[in-house]
Amino acid sequence: MAIRRIRLSGRVLLAAVFAVSLAARLPYVLTIPMAQIGRADAREYDDLARAICTGRGFVRQDGRNLFGPRPAHEAPAATGRAPLYPAFLCLLYKVGLGWRGAVVAQAVLDAAGVCVLAWLAAQRWGPRAGLAAGLFGAASPYLIYHTGWLMTETLSTFLVVASLWFWHRSLQRPHVMGAAVLGVCLGAAGMTRPTLLVVGMAFALVWTVRALWGRRRELALVAGMLAAAFVTLTPWMEYNRRTLGVFLPTTTAAQYNVYWGWNPWLLTMYETDDPHAYDRADEAAHRHRTELYEKYKHLPPWERALKFQAEGMRYIREHPWDALRLGAYKFAHFFQPGMRLLPAGRIHSSRWKVAVSWIWGSILFAAALGGALRWARRDGALFAGLFLMVLGAGLMHAMVFSELRYRIPFVEPVAVLYAGALFARAPRSARDESAATSKTSEES
Repeated sequence: MAIRRIRLSGRVLLAAVFAVSLAARLPYVLTIPMAQIGRADAREYDDLARAICTGRGFVRQDGRNLFGPRPAHEAPAATGRAPLYPAFLCLLYKVGLGWRGAVVAQAVLDAAGVCVLAWLAAQRWGPRAGLAAGLFGAASPYLIYHTGWLMTETLSTFLVVASLWFWHRSLQRPHVMGAAVLGVCLGAAGMTRPTLLVVGMAFALVWTVRALWGRRRELALVAGMLAAAFVTLTPWMEYNRRTLGVFLPTTTAAQYNVYWGWNPWLLTMYETDDPHAYDRADEAAHRHRTELYEKYKHLPPWERALKFQAEGMRYIREHPWDALRLGAYKFAHFFQPGMRLLPAGRIHSSRWKVAVSWIWGSILFAAALGGALRWARRDGALFAGLFLMVLGAGLMHAMVFSELRYRIPFVEPVAVLYAGALFARAPRSARDESAATSKTSEES
């Protein structure tokens, strides 16, 4: 009978969290202007999705590449983007949804991801933690805001959350099928943003150490997880071999981002308080990027991308002190609680949005830090995996161009999870647990 009540309370918890999450997202995605849905990189993802739907394959139809008109000799490959999100959009278009329907579907997917986080917190720390994590996730302005774009953040965050769930299950009950599904989730996440492969690296490292510590049979599960991730990524790597000449899960945008993340103008953009100086630095950076593109556009896409990467690395070698300062700025930017407040020279959103995001982010980060410190010692491998995942993502994005939306799949789910843990019942000490077990045995 007790088991029945626990299952019923779990269903009620998930239903309540899903309803609150969806209620927080639907008014936004149903009223957001269509022009805002398709801003930034969204039109390119839309173009790729429609190409897949019409049978043309994973190619750009608009005659462009990352920086401008595509050279006549260059094949119309989508080497600058990962393939899973355009395929996801194509699926939504196939069932008759347009842009508005796509963001509504993203709102539903995001609400489902919040439910997974709530259920994981409840399984790990109890129902109070699950409810708190669900409410934090439901009200997160970062998660809500990005459901209204045709961008990768919502899908990639859901896949990371699913990976967290199967990672926790695999630590609690190691099983071949669980390890395989975890690998598929990790591979799929990497096919939305290649930087998300750091999640799998963190999990594999921690799981391997745990296995070597005394559970050597689990090494086979680690190998199974990595094999499943590799098989999931193989079709994309084969596509890259045919279009780029490299059998890797990567995009040319990664190499461009190394250059875009290391140039003398970017340091000015972080340090200036003058909006005009910021604009001048931004214009100079775009002008130099265009000059480099004109210089190297005769090269194949991968070789051209490597030239841009070499340009960024040259700046690091020639200006090590400036590069160190710039890396510190980007690392801080990746973890700041506010939305796009840095660089200092320009606030990229209205001031009320910045104020709301700073207030919310400060509350969430403080609660997450409290929950992590409270449970870190008892969580062991789970905490180590999440810590390495977040730290590795921060260091990796300090090496490239950093925007707030890049951190959403890495930082936000972990912050929501441990913010919920803060409200769990106090953890028992080992002595208390031993006494409770002895008392139960005596009563039996």
